[in-house]
Amino acid sequence: MHNHLYSESMKTSEVRNQKDDKGNDLTFTGRSKMLRSEIEFTDENSTVIIGNDCLLRDAKIKLGTKSRLEVGAGCILDGAISIGAYSTVKIGNNLSVTHALNIRCAESTSVEIGDDCLIASNVVIRTNDGHPIYCTQTGKHINVAADIKIADHVWLADEVKVIKGVRIGEGSIIGANSVVTHSVGKCSLAVGIPSKTVKECVTWEHSKNIRSDRYYDFSIINGIKLPTPNEIVSSTIKQKINDGSYESLEARQLALIMQDGDRLLEIGAGLGYISAYCSKLVELEECTVLEANPKLIPIIRKTHEINGVRSNIHNVVALTKESSHWNSASTEGTVEFHINEDFWESSVSGNPRSLETVHVRAQNIDLVVDNTAPTVIVCDIEGGELDIFESADLSKVRNILMEVHQNIIGLDGVDRITKNLADKGLYYDPNFSVGHVLVYSRI
Repeated sequence: MHNHLYSESMKTSEVRNQKDDKGNDLTFTGRSKMLRSEIEFTDENSTVIIGNDCLLRDAKIKLGTKSRLEVGAGCILDGAISIGAYSTVKIGNNLSVTHALNIRCAESTSVEIGDDCLIASNVVIRTNDGHPIYCTQTGKHINVAADIKIADHVWLADEVKVIKGVRIGEGSIIGANSVVTHSVGKCSLAVGIPSKTVKECVTWEHSKNIRSDRYYDFSIINGIKLPTPNEIVSSTIKQKINDGSYESLEARQLALIMQDGDRLLEIGAGLGYISAYCSKLVELEECTVLEANPKLIPIIRKTHEINGVRSNIHNVVALTKESSHWNSASTEGTVEFHINEDFWESSVSGNPRSLETVHVRAQNIDLVVDNTAPTVIVCDIEGGELDIFESADLSKVRNILMEVHQNIIGLDGVDRITKNLADKGLYYDPNFSVGHVLVYSRI
């Protein structure tokens, strides 16, 4: 419910919804506080909307005709906000202002501040210069006001000035006393008068114990840095990485079976995490990685590079010659591979959720095993495990860790794999097997 006021100008220091006869409207969408603060409508048809759980502390807000202020939830405002005619200031959620922010928005312009921003003391943000400047030869107005946009998770340090027309990208930092006259990109550090970008690929946090994962190009799991570009790694997989459950069963069991001097063959490497983790656990003599998805190859290379892993990485579909997919290979020796949004669902068989089909070189797994002589094999190939080792010489292999996809190959398929490996001297090992991650050990 709104209370209606009839006066020359509507001015209030109270947290309550109000309207006046000039069409001005003040709305608090939830519980907020005003301490030594004031909101003033000096003309008509203007709007202020304050989100839930906000604190206005020593804030002086003034609006001209047909202007608008929107403040998201959980904000702390301290300082002066002056919004001229036909102008708008929009502030996202969880803005924190230390002291004495000064926003001046005029001449039909806008200021937009994203979510989770931090603004330190005595920062100035203004869309105009206060007075017009003209060319004496042409009479042209040369300092026209312009919009300012500050994206999510930006930190403006003490005494920063943001000048008209500037865009500051998400995750960025503006150093103390800087004057920002030109736009700053995403996750960048800009300093100076006028400011210049001195470092890219950086961001900031509110404390050491908080991490804003969306601004990082990598995640960390078990001490392994994993590149996680949004265009390749889905939100589902990122969540698994961030909560530590990504390939957690495989990692836990490999910690029990890996030995110094092992020769590792990983078939279906995903992001390269497992091979990088094994390299961290022990001193590998050799590491060979096969991955069918061409989009994952640069990520695997980057994972291994930033974690100091020496490896041989191949973009191939590993098949046995008895496989129906091998027999369907093109004259160029390629087979179809179907890519899904969640890359771990990608396969040679495809499914209704497949987004893209590519052609990838088929590789005889028997030759790979002969040439690399692995002592440990890790296999996760979305149903391709059914017949992958049926004709391979596994005499030098001590352990195979395999994720079985019962939903694709069925229980009879799991039984077939187990019997085939037992014939080669590798037996199902209950000491190391957990759920769908099976370990076969040589006795």
